[in-house]
Amino acid sequence: MRNSLEWKLTVTKHINTLVDLALQERDHTTQNFLQWFVTDQLEEVSNMETLLSVVRRAGESGLLPVRPSPGRATRNTLRSNHTAGRAMLS
Repeated sequence: MRNSLEWKLTVTKHINTLVDLALQERDHTTQNFLQWFVTDQLEEVSNMETLLSVVRRAGESGLLPVRPSPGRATRNTLRSNHTAGRAMLS
């Protein structure tokens, strides 16, 4: 995981070097073209950092504790809300 993140950061540096060169040369078309890569790389690095964080949290066991999220509805919650909604319409 760590190697993947390091590679993403290396690619980011290369892209930034190209953007710097385009700006230095006042090549606005190329700079505009490279913006897609800048944005995509930002997302790639962010995703890799998140994934690495999850792996670190899992630790040596490789297991993560599972807790229901307070904002996440369960099947029973959805079923009871649906039933309550039908009762209100009757």
